[in-house]
Amino acid sequence: MTHDFTYLNQLGVVDLLDRAHRGNWTGPEAHMIRALAERLEEHLDAVNEYDAVNDALIDANQRAEALEAQGLELERARNEWQSIAEALNGRVKELTY
Repeated sequence: MTHDFTYLNQLGVVDLLDRAHRGNWTGPEAHMIRALAERLEEHLDAVNEYDAVNDALIDANQRAEALEAQGLELERARNEWQSIAEALNGRVKELTY
């Protein structure tokens, strides 16, 4: 009698890992299945770590862009105030001479 294991394709990775760990595996397949499950868990951990680092980088990039925009606004304000100060100094010189 052959078994139809196509239903396994419908399971999520976590469910497959759980079944691999809970399974009553015997023979050479047991070591292979356990090793595959362990490697897959390592890869999933790495993916989760990558996602966390990527999210942190995205947040840092957004903060940097906001700070850059704020810096540009401060530079414009500084230039405006400098122009006003120069105009006032010029006017003071006109009035005092």
